[in-house]
Amino acid sequence: MDKTMKKGQKIYIGLLVSSSRLRVSKKYFLFNIPNVCLFSFSLNDIKWSKQKIVGFTLKEDNWQIGEFPYPTVVYNRCYSSNKRTIKKLESIIGKGRVFNCITRFDKWDIYNILKNTQFKNLLPQTYLCSSLNLISQLELEKELIVKPCKGHYGKNILFVTLNKDKKFCISTNSIKPIFIFENKVDFINKINQMISGKKYICQKNSAVKPRWLCF
Repeated sequence: MDKTMKKGQKIYIGLLVSSSRLRVSKKYFLFNIPNVCLFSFSLNDIKWSKQKIVGFTLKEDNWQIGEFPYPTVVYNRCYSSNKRTIKKLESIIGKGRVFNCITRFDKWDIYNILKNTQFKNLLPQTYLCSSLNLISQLELEKELIVKPCKGHYGKNILFVTLNKDKKFCISTNSIKPIFIFENKVDFINKINQMISGKKYICQKNSAVKPRWLCF
């Protein structure tokens, strides 16, 4: 917690989107954490003269518009925002409090940060993808998601399963397998071919426990 904040003080977390008409995933709002308010907004929604931000929050599964104070921190979801305006916002809420200004988060780095915080119980078990980790966790969990560490919008995600017939399955939409293998070697070779040497993580499938924090 920020040392300048008082105990029990309400924390506002802003999700910066490219347009106020764009709704972020409701999964962001699943967590009822005391003294934390999450809302989405665009740069055009900042009312500098009033020191307020018009944004949307989710209450009882309904989107509600409201005016919010400047957030404690901002998670940038539009990646290519106006840097001058971002800098102006940081001059008010504090330098370094607008995250993701240059590039997308590395999921492995984020996991290692969050697992040492109050959010640790909301995280799916996550491992840096390797042949050994993937096989051992798949034999244990039977179903995993393989994600690029710097991917976004669900691109290049693989769903891997070890079915009841002990066959290794790979799919890209979590429904119908596109590859099925009877042995570990062929399965791992195909995974390595599909991820092309890039850094990936493997996680338990969040559909098993919808209230996990997805990243």
